[in-house]
Amino acid sequence: MKTRAIITLKGEVQKVGFRSSIVGQMKSLKLNGYAENLPDGMVKVLCEGEKEKIEELINKIKETPPHFARVDSAEPEWQEYVGDLKEPERRGADVPVEGTQEKMLKVMQSFDRKAETVVVTLGSMNKRLESIDEKQDKMLDKQDKMLDKQDQMLDKQDRTIEVLGEKIDNVGAKVDEVGKKVDNAGAKVDNVGTRVENLADTTHGDFNGMDVKYDRVSDKMDSIDHTLRELTKAILKLAENKSGKPGNKNESK
Repeated sequence: MKTRAIITLKGEVQKVGFRSSIVGQMKSLKLNGYAENLPDGMVKVLCEGEKEKIEELINKIKETPPHFARVDSAEPEWQEYVGDLKEPERRGADVPVEGTQEKMLKVMQSFDRKAETVVVTLGSMNKRLESIDEKQDKMLDKQDKMLDKQDQMLDKQDRTIEVLGEKIDNVGAKVDEVGKKVDNAGAKVDNVGTRVENLADTTHGDFNGMDVKYDRVSDKMDSIDHTLRELTKAILKLAENKSGKPGNKNESK
């Protein structure tokens, strides 16, 4: 949950590069706001972001302050999130010092500027890394989708093979049924062939019997023909004999 906090730092917190350190930590935690030197020697930090990130910032301020710094207290005042703060920055004038402290301050200020440059560079690198991470996440998402599609295709392929196997089994069963019918038809054909052979044998025997009977009839016909011829001859002879006797009425006339 996003929130807003004012953190007041007490102790040796000015002239030690504390604001630059805080700005760098805020950037790394993706918080918006600023660190400001106050006239009373304290540092005010106003920031917005996720509450756990702000709590992490407070812990870092207490546990790992800059060199030459001493934090006596860093108590937050929690407020409602507004969203009007920009990227972390330093505010407030630098505190002037004299003599050796002034030279040290200049060194620290130079260090602060360099540290800010490093922080900016690191922030830019962090953004690039985040962009790379986002692209990598997108690529991984696409890869996951491709793998999901591949799994779906494999599932469909397995189902197709399964259905094809079932159809092949059905065709095999039908082929077996056709084979049985062919065997039955072959048996019937064999039976018909046997009957035809038996009929041929019977017909051949009948024809042989008919030939014998025909021969007998022919012999009888020949005998009848011979008898008729003999009878005809006898009739003709008798007729001649009768026509040659005297007293024939036809001749006298």
